[in-house]
Amino acid sequence: MSSILLILYFHHVALHTLCQFTQIIDTCFCKIIVDIKYYTRILQHT
Repeated sequence: MSSILLILYFHHVALHTLCQFTQIIDTCFCKIIVDIKYYTRILQHT
């Protein structure tokens, strides 16, 4: 039971850290995601 709580705690901390981190590089991150979606769409059509 305690291991599940520990995993949830680390998951929460990781998400919180990730949110703070992505706020800094948000536009760059979004651009990368859009690029990946764009390129995968092109690759699917070829």
